[in-house]
Amino acid sequence: MVSSLGRDALDRQLFAAYLLKPIRASQLYDVLMSILAAVDAPAGGKPVLAQAEFDPAMAKRLPLRLLLAEDHITNQKLALLTLGRLGYRADVAANGLEVLAALERQPYDVIVMDMQMPEMDGLEATLRVRQRWRARPSWRCRQKLNMGWSV
Repeated sequence: MVSSLGRDALDRQLFAAYLLKPIRASQLYDVLMSILAAVDAPAGGKPVLAQAEFDPAMAKRLPLRLLLAEDHITNQKLALLTLGRLGYRADVAANGLEVLAALERQPYDVIVMDMQMPEMDGLEATLRVRQRWRARPSWRCRQKLNMGWSV
């Protein structure tokens, strides 16, 4: 979850990770790696994180379908640029209703969700996504991690 609100104001059970705006690219990278590595981490073991440098080949080693939920055009461009430096492209939704519509069309491995959006905010959208799709790692993502791919 990406927010300008403090973590205390948010429900910690809904999200795998929290980032406060403004986000540094290295923070986003570290959080994505820790979440993806923890999917199939051994019990009691801590995931090993890669260096916090941009790896333009990361998307080739770990292909992910990404959805960016952000209403502000400047933030959209910055997030897409950051993800692009890692080799990813993402679909964009401008509010929570568009997130739900996008998920009806296709599955995503990762949703980068802004909390303050018009029509339906990120918190409500996340609640509905979890109710409808029971937020769990996709088969593709688990398969890549099980095959010993370096992340």
